[in-house]
Amino acid sequence: RTEQPHNLVEGDTIFIDYEENIETTNKTFVVRQFRGIEQIVIDQTGSGYNDEIPPTIIIDGDGESAELEAVVDSVGSIKNVNILNSGNGYTENPRVILSHPQVFKKADYFVTKIDNQEYVKVNDCFVNESKESFICGKTLDDGGNTVAFVAKLSAGGVKEWQKTLELNSGLQYAEFQKVYVNGNNVWVVGVNKPNISILNAYNLDITVA
Repeated sequence: RTEQPHNLVEGDTIFIDYEENIETTNKTFVVRQFRGIEQIVIDQTGSGYNDEIPPTIIIDGDGESAELEAVVDSVGSIKNVNILNSGNGYTENPRVILSHPQVFKKADYFVTKIDNQEYVKVNDCFVNESKESFICGKTLDDGGNTVAFVAKLSAGGVKEWQKTLELNSGLQYAEFQKVYVNGNNVWVVGVNKPNISILNAYNLDITVA
């Protein structure tokens, strides 16, 4: 700073005349370099990515303005990441978080017809991680009695198996209302009516199978 105006501009060279004093003129400076993202190291290429649904990238670090683009190869892996903007202000390596493979994002649509005696009612549905569906409800038998059923549908909507529960007493009525799946275990809960009509209102039974 000068007390009087000057005509110095950026890039000019100036010489300062001073008497050297080691104690007062020697300074220690701590220098820190603020950098952007210059290189991406991929430890695991992954699989299941698709160009049709570009994977998203989140940069978790102390800098700002960086922008990255994942390159999906022909087999659905990510081996390269383009640095569109290196950003600035990163003091340490940031975490680069990619979205899950698109195989888990895609939606499959199918129509399945469950037909029996012109009457089927589905009360509950459960879809597992493999996109297999489990449904439960009620239908009719040849005699017109209400029968509880549970069935499994593949990820493509094909019925793989079906189980039924039928009562041979009372009003001959059984119905599954909820289904719960834990691994290979399938649980259903519902109601049945094992009594004659006059007692039905007072004694509805709960079924767990």
